[in-house]
Amino acid sequence: MRVVIATSTGFHLRHLAVELERCGWEVEFHSYLPRWKLRGYGLSDGSIRSHFKSLLPLSGLALLRGGARWLLPVREALFARIDRRIAATMGPADAFIGLSAVAVDSADRKSVV
Repeated sequence: MRVVIATSTGFHLRHLAVELERCGWEVEFHSYLPRWKLRGYGLSDGSIRSHFKSLLPLSGLALLRGGARWLLPVREALFARIDRRIAATMGPADAFIGLSAVAVDSADRKSVV
């Protein structure tokens, strides 16, 4: 079984991806988080699809913490861009799991059966 997961940070979905891999499923995990950070959560290199570098500087700014007003439009712009990138780069899958605004266009992809 092949599963594509698309999320911004997705604490719960990261854990789901790790557990699916342990069960022998093929996982493709898309996020704007850097590859090193996703590895730290236990995801294998083969499953990680980090879009961090291609989305700079928005991806770097989105990692900042705090309630600054300017962060909301940065994150909205980032989510729209990563959604388009995921839709363009994700492989075919038996199942697609998407969370938040990063899974609008990508959820509509016809490669998901």
